[in-house]
Amino acid sequence: MFSRHAFYRVFSIENALYFREPVSPTFHGRDIFAPVAAAILNGDNVSEFGPVVKDPVMLDPWQVEVEQGFVEGYVVHVDRFGNCVTQIRGKDLDRAGLAANACLVTVGDHNLKGIGQTYSDVQSGKPIALFGSGDTLEIAVNAGSAAEWMGIARGYKVKLQR
Repeated sequence: MFSRHAFYRVFSIENALYFREPVSPTFHGRDIFAPVAAAILNGDNVSEFGPVVKDPVMLDPWQVEVEQGFVEGYVVHVDRFGNCVTQIRGKDLDRAGLAANACLVTVGDHNLKGIGQTYSDVQSGKPIALFGSGDTLEIAVNAGSAAEWMGIARGYKVKLQR
């Protein structure tokens, strides 16, 4: 996100006056981030939350590469069912001029023909690529684990092409 903007400031959220009490050790989204986000929306100055971070750590996030007839992304999460979730969205296919039902999906040593709509588009135990509820491409196995069946994990490249 920062790479898209020339000027930015990062603040450390330390002002407990904005926190929901008691602060749980596991629910910072609820107890710290949500109240701070609400305060920002209410017009509070971000400098009230804490000091400026002078040297923030910049992560190198995996980017989706989109060219005409080609999309490349990564498995960014494996859920508890073994579905391999990517950061590739439906709009990426549109930008590449790819038709979901006619593209080749490659992950690891496996090729899948087309992107289905539901798990039942394939037989039980067979792999499928489909868009999940978050509009991100998932590699799954009907009634099974794609991570186990295909031997793939977080960080694997996923390619879509004609």
